Amino acid sequence: MGHVETRPYMRARAGLAQCLWELGKHKEAIEHYRDMLRLNPGDNQGIRYILAMCLIELGEIKALQELL
Repeated sequence: MGHVETRPYMRARAGLAQCLWELGKHKEAIEHYRDMLRLNPGDNQGIRYILAMCLIELGEIKALQELL
């Protein structure tokens, strides 16, 4: 089980990434999502699925293949 004390940080970071995406700052959002996966390789938040959808929307097929 992960570090419970980091949950608020990870939730806030996911919210930041989502806001960046919605503001059209796609590269910045993707960087946050990737870093979140580095910090939480178990990915209990499902960030990999959000990141996959972002990459699909941008047509970043090679990056999507690397993620999967």
